Amino acid sequence: SNVENNAAPGHSITLKIDDVLPTISGSRDPVANSFGWNNGSITVSFTCSDAESGIAACDNPVTLNSEGAGQSVTGNARDNASNMNSATVSNINIDLTKPTLNGAATTQPNANGWYKGDVTIHWTASDALSGLDGAAPADSVIAGEGNNLGAGPFTIADKAGNVSDPASVSGIKIDRTPPTVAFVGGPSNGGSYYFGNVPAAPTCTANDELSGLAGSCVVSGFGTSVGPYTLTATATDNAGNTTTATRTYTVLAWNFGTGFYQPVDNSGTSIVWNTVRAGSTVPLKFNLYAGTTKLTDTNQIVQPLRAVGVTCSTGTSDDIELTATGGTSLRWDATAQQFIYNWKTPATIGCYKVTISAIDGSTLSAYFRLR
Repeated sequence: SNVENNAAPGHSITLKIDDVLPTISGSRDPVANSFGWNNGSITVSFTCSDAESGIAACDNPVTLNSEGAGQSVTGNARDNASNMNSATVSNINIDLTKPTLNGAATTQPNANGWYKGDVTIHWTASDALSGLDGAAPADSVIAGEGNNLGAGPFTIADKAGNVSDPASVSGIKIDRTPPTVAFVGGPSNGGSYYFGNVPAAPTCTANDELSGLAGSCVVSGFGTSVGPYTLTATATDNAGNTTTATRTYTVLAWNFGTGFYQPVDNSGTSIVWNTVRAGSTVPLKFNLYAGTTKLTDTNQIVQPLRAVGVTCSTGTSDDIELTATGGTSLRWDATAQQFIYNWKTPATIGCYKVTISAIDGSTLSAYFRLR
């Protein structure tokens, strides 16, 4: 405003007075996104004006290059009357760092580095400043088979618009297929063999096309004694898949045919007591068969025979009509085509059960009364 002074006649003085603050406003470039964040530098500029004395100074633009939340910039304006004013641009949020995204299997492979079923990959994302724009990807399920399976790539963004590096998982090894197994040699499936004629123990072969075998194929269950058998061939691959193949076979017992020949009588449903003088030698005559094949080797008979004292009881008695001389001995009589076991009876009277045993476990018994 102007003020006139009339103190001296004929003279006037004009005074300029500006007592109004200048105006100042700030603006940012670029503006924030919908979440209120930027992912790059922000330049804050100021606009100044003064209607009376005019602007003498207006602060220059300021560029913010560092990340952080809640930043601000204050600018100043000065008019030619030295009036000062300021303005602040606040709530500036800058995030320059990408979020992270990682995937990992929820279960561990076995000691060989293999799985034998589906593998689930769980994804984990984080952002330390602006926060994530959404959730991490849903769990991935890796199916199929192979030695380098994987999932991804996936990315995730934060609220400032930064995008993570692509995240993938690879090197997953899955083998769902058990190995193949086959017997080599040995008894045939369902076969029957007489004792002493069982084929040699089988081996087995195995193969696995993907993870490979974890050790050799193994056969168990082989035996040559009389009875039924189940052979098991087992192989396991490096993923833990196991295959088992089986075979069954039977080892048949020998037999003593119709039993002892004369002079010894065999017991049927009731005991027959072969009666003979104590101390005499009784020829025990018999045959041993593998099916219909007559066996002739004395080594196939357990020696000595077994004679145990038993309680004398009622029953049929039959005298031994023929005795031999000498002590106990076993021989094969090629002429008669039979075994002869000369049994030297005890010198003490009493009753005895005499048993002939074959090496396969078959037995033949008769009862004697010594008088």
